[in-house]
Amino acid sequence: MPKRKKTKHPQTKLLLRNNSEILVDREIQELIELMNVPGLTTLNSCQNDRGTSYIQFRGRRAKPFMHSLLRQWLNEKRHKPNHPISFANPKNPKHPNSFQIRWHPSDYNLLLGIARKAVANIS
Repeated sequence: MPKRKKTKHPQTKLLLRNNSEILVDREIQELIELMNVPGLTTLNSCQNDRGTSYIQFRGRRAKPFMHSLLRQWLNEKRHKPNHPISFANPKNPKHPNSFQIRWHPSDYNLLLGIARKAVANIS
């Protein structure tokens, strides 16, 4: 049995579409659950890593998801973000072809709403 990873944030179990169960940081569980669609696979995430939260993912729908999310973030008129958001395509040999979104925790609800629309756009 693999060792349980040490974490500094409260975690909760999440059942994925392939019936596997994972532990995720409680405060970003809803986003990870929302992104649990065919064509997106979450690799890593953290609800607060030195002042920002992040989620790293890949899959055939990763790039269209990122483009949709970014377009909506930049065009948001009603609820302007409090802080910038960053996107990365890390050259990580452990997770090739992966993307990462990093945001300030105070913008989580805005990000969640935009991510819902982005998932609908790619489905």
